[in-house]
Amino acid sequence: SVVAHRFPLSSLQPQITGDGGSVAISDRDNFPIVKGQLAAVYLLRLTPGGVREPHWHPNCWEIDYVVSGKCRLG
Repeated sequence: SVVAHRFPLSSLQPQITGDGGSVAISDRDNFPIVKGQLAAVYLLRLTPGGVREPHWHPNCWEIDYVVSGKCRLG
């Protein structure tokens, strides 16, 4: 159903909070459609000057989408 594919990510309380921003995580623990999959959706909110640590995933892709503001990706 369409409802199973929708998730109110912006209403989640951040699981990680720091000086540079916060992260709210939607994964198989709280988003039923992801069960049995290696997948997650993160809502990353950076403060001005905040930095996300460089990292890589050997077993999956990552898509970054900027909703508002400006960023530099490298």
